[in-house]
Formats: sequence, structure tokens, C-alpha cells
Amino acid sequence: MVDAPPPSNPLDYGVSVLQHMILPVAAYSLSNIFLSIYSWRTFFLIYSSEDYVDMAKAKGLPARDIQNKYILRPTLPTIITSFALLVINSWLGAPIFETVFNWPGMGQALFSSDWID
Repeated sequence: MVDAPPPSNPLDYGVSVLQHMILPVAAYSLSNIFLSIYSWRTFFLIYSSEDYVDMAKAKGLPARDIQNKYILRPTLPTIITSFALLVINSWLGAPIFETVFNWPGMGQALFSSDWID
């Protein structure tokens, strides 16, 4: 988690921890963000092909109003739900990332216990 030997200055110690956190945090966040963005895009495309969106386009409404009122409003509940599931899923992926990057934590304790064979 820190340089060897550990820095004695608290500021240098914090910088060392942040440097060692770059790769695990990047891997963890990128793996979750791109999957969720892809699903949000899919929801947006599904709702943009509805008949009431075509009717709003035929009425001549501005594209911004169509996106906000007719596409984004029905899409938001699914986006919020998938974001909540993403947060829950991030807790489930912690043991994998803690084991791969050899970070001490609850995930590594779970992995090294006898509960998982």
C-alpha cells in the first residue's frame, strides 16, 4: 500500500498511498462504468424509438424538449435502478480486486477464509 520504507512525513505517506491506489481504483471504476453506460445507452435508444417520440418529432418540438420530456423522463427510473444495482455490485467485486492487487481488507479476509473453497 505504501513505498518501502514508509515515509515518515504524513503528507508523503498520503501521497504514497494515493500513488498505489491509482491502478486498483482505475480498474475497479472503469470495469463498472463502461458496462453501466452501455446499458443506459440501450435504455435511451429503446425509449427513443417509441411512437410518442415520433409524434413529438412530427409536432415539431425542439430536440432538447423531446430528449428531456419524452425520452429521459421514462428512462430515469431504469437508470437510477441500474445505478443502485451498480453500487451493490461494486461491493461484490471488492474481494476480486483486493486479492488481485493484494490490498488488505474485508474482501481479502473473505477470500482467505475457509468459507470459500
